[in-house]
Amino acid sequence: MGIVVKCRAGHKSSSRETIRELAHRFAEFGTLGPCPEGRGRCKEVRDFSVVHTTAGEGKRDYEVVSVRPTRSLEDADRIGRDVIIFLLRDRNSGAHSLWTYYWVKNRHGKWANGQFPPLFSLDDTEILRASIDEVQRLNREANKAA
Repeated sequence: MGIVVKCRAGHKSSSRETIRELAHRFAEFGTLGPCPEGRGRCKEVRDFSVVHTTAGEGKRDYEVVSVRPTRSLEDADRIGRDVIIFLLRDRNSGAHSLWTYYWVKNRHGKWANGQFPPLFSLDDTEILRASIDEVQRLNREANKAA
């Protein structure tokens, strides 16, 4: 599994920005901006993609279509946890999937990747939605009883 940032001319990103910071940038602006490589002369658009290997399906290449952080960078810094939801499109089949990813601050206050999360197909997201609805219903009932 890996997150890849490269421009359309093929330059892989050597940016000092972390994937977490790039994800927040993509969420805010819908793009990663121009490629800074080639001594700043390239200027091609940078693509954001995820390479994911699944048992039984093998290696797949996904385009990042949309990024949804659950918190602002400032709130995530304060809390020490940053959950981000990626909407992905399979470059071969065109099928869309959701991928949740998170970062946590380690004991030294530095950001570290969390556990590798699952990739949700559209069918999986319906089950996820139903589960979230059930949790919300149970919480409402618990709040009424309190």
